[in-house]
Amino acid sequence: MYYDFLTINKLTQTVGFSTINSTKRMKKRRGKVDKEKIKSNLVELRKSNKVSRKQMADDLGLSYHTISSYEEGVRIPRDEIKKQIAEYFNTTVQDIFFN
Repeated sequence: MYYDFLTINKLTQTVGFSTINSTKRMKKRRGKVDKEKIKSNLVELRKSNKVSRKQMADDLGLSYHTISSYEEGVRIPRDEIKKQIAEYFNTTVQDIFFN
């Protein structure tokens, strides 16, 4: 079934649902990601567990460059990778990425 933009807009207004507002609410719920905090948390966890970047990368099935880019704040891991990292260090995603 094909709907044009105006039809979709009318439908969402009729139901009282705004796609734009929904997106804004979702972004607020996710929490703000502080790259500096992530950098320090990842480095601290890795060093306190005496794990090298290479070892961590191998254990998680990622490349050294990927781990390096997370620790340097160049990239932020996807949600699945965040879960893997949290499990690897026996902590929560919240503690590493949002505190």
